[in-house]
Formats: sequence, structure tokens, C-alpha cells
Amino acid sequence: MQRQGIEFGLDCDLRRDWKVFNLLMMILVALLSVSASLNHPFVSSQKNAYHGKVDGYLMFQTGFEDTTSSGAPNYYYPFAPDTKGIGHPYSSNQPITDAKVLTMLCDAYSSACQWHNGGANGGESIRAMGMLGYNSTTVAYVKKSIGTITNGSMSSSTYFLLGRSGTNIFCHRYVGWPLPTSLIKQQCDSDEKCDAFIMRVDDSYGELCTFSEESDLRLQLKLV
Repeated sequence: MQRQGIEFGLDCDLRRDWKVFNLLMMILVALLSVSASLNHPFVSSQKNAYHGKVDGYLMFQTGFEDTTSSGAPNYYYPFAPDTKGIGHPYSSNQPITDAKVLTMLCDAYSSACQWHNGGANGGESIRAMGMLGYNSTTVAYVKKSIGTITNGSMSSSTYFLLGRSGTNIFCHRYVGWPLPTSLIKQQCDSDEKCDAFIMRVDDSYGELCTFSEESDLRLQLKLV
């Protein structure tokens, strides 16, 4: 009888220890999941694009909105010395339109420049340059097939130059669905109008968009 009592006690101890072990393993898995999510590209504050997250696309932590929201690009208009300028100092009315000069400026002040829209030389449109508006709730995937990767003015800098002229920094959304990234990608792949798609970071909803067309502008997104 005493032996049976000892065996019963040992059996209870084993069951209790096994439950404690399982509980500890569950806590460990949860901690690892939290750690992984903190390093997930959806919630990391990436300044520029990086590759390999969705085949055939460049990823940017922004929304390319044409609004005043947190996901809207920040920009200014760079001006050159003006031969008609008068004053001490004077305000220039001569915008910089040369793509190479804009790229050199963007590289020289890379901490404050992630894009410019002067990829097409010539024309009368005022060029802009600036930063992508970081948005913690959305991520943008830009089709690689709509442009080419080009060298910047420095050996360490590269840009994604959109293939067609008349493109600006804003990507206008025209249709969306409550679908995950993989299915939204399929929709964008099969739609010639689609330049990029915008996903909510929880992967619950995505929208297709096309970059705005504005006369002689041409968007260049800084990658490195």
C-alpha cells in the first residue's frame, strides 16, 4: 500500500512537471514570436528600398499618398543661381531641371533625400526632391518591371528610374480588396495599369496604384 502511494505521488509529480515544462515552452515560443515581429520588415523603419521580400517588387515603408498624412512624401523645389536675379540676397526663379545635378544633390545630402522627379531632362516643370513619408501602417511594393536600376553620382549610390516619362512621386490608388499580399501581388502582376500595390502591415487589405503622370517629370527612387 505504501509503495502504491509512493508510485502515485511520483506519477503526480511527473504530470505536474510536464505541465510546467509545457507552460515554459509556450512562454518561450511567445517571446520568440515577439522578437521576430520586432525585426519584421513590416514594422522596421527602413529609409530606402530593400530586395527579396516579394519577387519582382521593391519594398518601401510608405504609402506614396498625395495628401498631408504621415505617409505623404516630403519635398522642396531646388533652385539654381538666376541670371535675372537682383538683390542682396535675391530669390531665384531658375529651377534646377538637370537630372544629373539633382542626383548629385540627392547623393550629397542623402540623409535628407530619398527621391527626385528630374529623371527626364528638359521641359519647364519645376522638379522636386525630398524624403518618403514613413508610414507605420502601410507598406508599398513597386514593380521592378516598370523601371531600371541605375547608378547615382557616387559609386555607392543606386536609383530606381521609372521607365516612362511624366511620372511623379504620388501613386494613385484605384482599386483594393481585403486580401493578403500574395493575392494582391497576383492582381498587380496581371494589371498593366498597376505600377505598385499598397498593403496594410497586418496583411489584411491591399490596393493597386499607378504613379501620377505630370508632363515632363520622371521619378527616381533612391535605393542606396
